[in-house]
Amino acid sequence: MAEEEARAHEAKLTEDHNKRMLLERINGERAKWLAAINTTFSYIEGGFRILLTDQSKLLMAVGGATALAAGIYTTSFSYLYLKK
Repeated sequence: MAEEEARAHEAKLTEDHNKRMLLERINGERAKWLAAINTTFSYIEGGFRILLTDQSKLLMAVGGATALAAGIYTTSFSYLYLKK
């Protein structure tokens, strides 16, 4: 009887230990991912800040986006026109 109680107690302690280790690992992973996300968004923020403060770079970005949109529109329009 005492041996069964000892095994049950040991199993409970092992389960508690495994749960604690899993929570520590999850918290470590969460901290790592949050740091990566914060770093990524800080780089994106820096890029937008440069675009908005430097007028020549802003004009280049707007011109590039316009050229890209015109190219996509022209390509799709010509495909539909030639398809008929």
